[in-house]
Amino acid sequence: MRFNPLAIKYEKYIDEYEERDVLHFRRVSSTNIVAKNLAINGSKVAVIADSQFMGRGRMSRLWESEVGGLYLTLTQKIDLQDRIIPMISMAASIAALRCISDISGLACRIKWPNDVLVNNKKICGVLSEAIWGADKLDFVLVGFGLNINQSFDSFSSGIKKLATSIYLETEKRFPIKEVAFSLIHNMNREINEISVYGPSCMVGRYRRYCETLGKRISVFDGDDEIFEGEAIAINEDGALVVKDSAGKIETFLYGEVSNRMI
Repeated sequence: MRFNPLAIKYEKYIDEYEERDVLHFRRVSSTNIVAKNLAINGSKVAVIADSQFMGRGRMSRLWESEVGGLYLTLTQKIDLQDRIIPMISMAASIAALRCISDISGLACRIKWPNDVLVNNKKICGVLSEAIWGADKLDFVLVGFGLNINQSFDSFSSGIKKLATSIYLETEKRFPIKEVAFSLIHNMNREINEISVYGPSCMVGRYRRYCETLGKRISVFDGDDEIFEGEAIAINEDGALVVKDSAGKIETFLYGEVSNRMI
């Protein structure tokens, strides 16, 4: 690919699963935006930024993206159709969980659909975005925001009680490039599993790590609570199955959840 003049570093990443062009920027609007523009030109890339000023999480919420975290987007060509997207998000959550565990030894869990938690605090978020061609799914952007070296004061007052970082949990600082390449490798491995065994292979793996199952939860669409009950299953499409106190069962492919106090 043609080197982007705004990147401070360009290198190849190659493992047993994949080869990618890696571009590292000091500051971008959003790694998803940069990666999308590059992928449209046919490149398979990993875009890393030290910080973002338009970083977004799910539901278009602002993602705090200051120096100290890893902001990474991978472009992934997909042969299957839209049913694959929840599986890609599952794969990304598992890849982030394994990356964190590999480098730090921390025990992680996943809150449905794709928040990675340590000690019930969010340490990583994932955002998958489908990019469509004329009549088919062209590729998927998989964006990660992983808190690595942030201190307590790095977080705004609104999320101090909700967020954590690898540094806060271990009192150790980690080279961001090392974490980035571990995350890329783990994601490549999970995507390879989907290619070899099919999308449903992710579901069983995801269930083992999902802390939402068995919990009393509220399901939200944006800021609106739309259902409340017990999370009883993750189905084969990756949707969350919830049963309320009257026995009514609803299935959610997308949404936000929060635990309820009993």
